Amino acid sequence: MKTIFLTGSSGFVGSNLKRYLDDSSNFSEFKREKELEIHSNTVIHLAGKAHDLKNTSTPNEFYQVNTEFTKRVFDVFLVSEAQLFITLSSVKAVADEVEGALTEENIPNPSGPKIRGAYIISKGLPWPLGAFENKRSFCSIENLCFIIKEIIEREDIPSGVYNIADDEDLSTNELISLIAHSQNKSPRFWNISKSFINKVDKIGDQLHLPLNTERLHKLTESYVVSNAKIKMACKLSA
Repeated sequence: MKTIFLTGSSGFVGSNLKRYLDDSSNFSEFKREKELEIHSNTVIHLAGKAHDLKNTSTPNEFYQVNTEFTKRVFDVFLVSEAQLFITLSSVKAVADEVEGALTEENIPNPSGPKIRGAYIISKGLPWPLGAFENKRSFCSIENLCFIIKEIIEREDIPSGVYNIADDEDLSTNELISLIAHSQNKSPRFWNISKSFINKVDKIGDQLHLPLNTERLHKLTESYVVSNAKIKMACKLSA
């Protein structure tokens, strides 16, 4: 049985990964009040700070959690008996925007310390941006856990950086439809003209409204991620 030292065990990925590997692994978890000690053969570092929806965190807070703490965990790994180190990061840490598809060859060039997220809360209201078409890559938690398990259990997967994404890209409109159907509702769209929406978001910039230029761009931009490298490494069918 694999022994795994896990940080970020209470997060979405960490809690799902524990359940996924429950029968094949023995976990020890990092606790803030304990010293950072590793007595496992595998380290999975998931702890990090990504979203700041209330805009209350400073750049230094992101740096301390995402950079300095990661370096600390890796330094302890290097002097431990552990043989495998896995860590995850948002693709936005590589590029805030991408043309074509993001690959592992892209040189990291993040725009800032915060990885902002666009959240949709379903309240039965129509989606007002139906006129915008885009393509975005997603990764189901099951596929992510599957890849992590493959890396843990197999010795033929080379060390390196891998993008993990589902095969199928979705538009925001398709995502809205999936969310509605999952709640047994019919998706509702408003196909308001792009020119009108663009005028509204500029007003939002001035009046600090929920819809502004930055938020509109985040909701409607395309961001496609290539998963070809990890599929080749795992010998998965194309």
